[in-house]
Amino acid sequence: MQRSTHISLNGPTGTVLVNGQDISRCVRGLTFTADVGSDLPALQLDLVVHEATVEGEANVSIPPSTADVLTALGWTPPDGYDATSSELRPLPPV
Repeated sequence: MQRSTHISLNGPTGTVLVNGQDISRCVRGLTFTADVGSDLPALQLDLVVHEATVEGEANVSIPPSTADVLTALGWTPPDGYDATSSELRPLPPV
């Protein structure tokens, strides 16, 4: 998917913007490649993601910063999702 990006790397720190959204805190690494003859370069982001295994049902919430990153990358929140809250945002039941 094509997105507007801005990358600034300054030694041990840096900034990564996707569609104007600062996702630097969620990025642990990146790979930028460009091929001769290709229309656009490719940016691969390695995101900090926490995983858990749950058997059965659970209430799932997404931290605002994670939802912002996912939205900047093209995620469409499900119907009923509160995108305006600054607290953990629960996903609606399926």
